[in-house]
Amino acid sequence: SNIKMGIGVKHGYEPTDTIAIVTKSKGNIVYELNHKPAAEVYCKMAHANLEAFKKYTIPTLTKAPFGVADIQGDYWLNCPYAVTKENGLIFFEPVAPGTALYLMKPKNKKDYIKAAEIAINNATNELQELEGLIVFSCSARLMYLGEEIKKEYEVIKKVSKDKPFIGFCSYAEHATIPSGSIYKHGYTFVTFGMTNKLINE
Repeated sequence: SNIKMGIGVKHGYEPTDTIAIVTKSKGNIVYELNHKPAAEVYCKMAHANLEAFKKYTIPTLTKAPFGVADIQGDYWLNCPYAVTKENGLIFFEPVAPGTALYLMKPKNKKDYIKAAEIAINNATNELQELEGLIVFSCSARLMYLGEEIKKEYEVIKKVSKDKPFIGFCSYAEHATIPSGSIYKHGYTFVTFGMTNKLINE
């Protein structure tokens, strides 16, 4: 489109010093981390029970997902959603052997919600006349925030002011990150700001 627009992407997690290296993978299945069954390594990293993790994979990961660093030093989430019979991990996106996976943690719920506000501001700061927003909030964010998920709505209203918006709870979000790559995200808040102005105006 020739309409001026902006994109904001933020998840609210921070990298920890706990890192695992993908030592065996094919496509989106990681068989081994640090030369050991991937799910077992993750559970040790995240202090999670393996059997409980198999049953409640995504709820466990909302508290401690994996992140991958980009060339600009930002960390983007690439998370498994299931465990194989051999205790491998099935990810949403392909994971190449040799990839360093950082264990990520949310600082607190306040900063987790603040991520939505930052994403909206990033999407709208360069727009002179905002006309509307489309927002996508990962359904897994609801698992972590619980009743506090309504605060995301309050943040959207605060930033968009009197402008209309529409939003969805989604399952994996696609967006362009600051490095310019189009990436599939998880547990992330993505927003798209629109104006009624053309790029050449």
